[in-house]
Amino acid sequence: MVVDDEEKANILNTFFSTVFTVENEMLGEIPRNNENPILRVTNLTQEEVRNRLNKIKIDKSPGPDGIHPRVLRELSNPVPFCTSFHRGISDGTVVIINGSILPTADRLAVNFQCGPCDTDDIAFHFNPRFDQKTVVCNTMQNKNWGTEEVKSELPFYWGLPFELRILVTSLNYKVSVNGLHYLEYRHRISLQRVNTLIIGGPLCLTSVEIQPQGPPPCNPCPFHIDLNFCGGIAFHFNPRFNEKTIVRNSMLNNSWGKEELELHCGGFCFAPGQSFVIEIICEHHHFRVNVNGNHVCNFNYRVPNLQQINSLGIGGDVVLQHVQQTLLQGRYEWRIQHQWGGTALTVALSPARHTDCTRTTSVCGTCFYTDRLTLMGLCNPCAPTNTEMSPCLAHGDTVRKKSMTSAQMH
Repeated sequence: MVVDDEEKANILNTFFSTVFTVENEMLGEIPRNNENPILRVTNLTQEEVRNRLNKIKIDKSPGPDGIHPRVLRELSNPVPFCTSFHRGISDGTVVIINGSILPTADRLAVNFQCGPCDTDDIAFHFNPRFDQKTVVCNTMQNKNWGTEEVKSELPFYWGLPFELRILVTSLNYKVSVNGLHYLEYRHRISLQRVNTLIIGGPLCLTSVEIQPQGPPPCNPCPFHIDLNFCGGIAFHFNPRFNEKTIVRNSMLNNSWGKEELELHCGGFCFAPGQSFVIEIICEHHHFRVNVNGNHVCNFNYRVPNLQQINSLGIGGDVVLQHVQQTLLQGRYEWRIQHQWGGTALTVALSPARHTDCTRTTSVCGTCFYTDRLTLMGLCNPCAPTNTEMSPCLAHGDTVRKKSMTSAQMH
């Protein structure tokens, strides 16, 4: 038995050497490159890097750098975020912001500014304040803040994702959060001066999209709003631009009734590219229709029981910002979040508590027409579904990172 360590090593070496292949030729000297390695310069734009980061699969393991893909995705849109409205903003422009609120958030800010500098005027300052549980809206002109408009209901939550949509109209900014209409802010500075969007605060941005309103064609197509029930259409509201009239009708037992065309005052109240607000109010004997706050027409009930009405249908080449259903002392309101292009939508309605209660349907949107009419009907009005239309317009803007001052955060 071998007990000496050196002798053990020699025995093992002798054994293993017998199983190796013996090379007869000696290896030559390995050439070495003493030149300094040169890293070739690759031109990458910030937009290309951001697009690549946005496509990273966040369920994968970290790479050699040890950085998790989720971190890279969330940091792909830096905050503060600054971009220019290259085409400006006008009636119908929509800004869509997706992200999540960090647990350390105290105040956020979304600013529609008249320039990228800290001292430039701010036309619309949207300022959620978690420390006060309010949202403050304001305007800054000549370095002076105006009168604050405060809303006490805070629709954002720490750690949760959100979708913020801001619709620009000729009268105001309309804001919705997570698909629900939130507030409106009247213009204090002309839209022609607004050219910059700045977002700041403790949040992670997922995407920022700007959808400009395109010019309408000369021959717009109609759209329609239907109050449906299992036996047909209780109320059909159909603005027709080529005839400059609004057709009202109902369909019972698969047959259309007599059309009503008479308008109360002001004549035809829709125009291509202009925003609108439609209210349909159920009164004792008829539907009352208001457009932009003005009484347009009435339509006498042809269905004896209003509780049969179970869905709201909207179709045609029209942009809808929101349809939201609420109930307050028998008052109903339906809104749907903004959709581009051809619209086909059906929203289920809650039945009225009493046959004589007041129900109001508010539809806010913008006439946005294409060269064709796109309709997607439902075969069974008793079982309505929601049809989502993906945006058909997108606007890519350059992004630059800048610091945000306390004045801009206010």
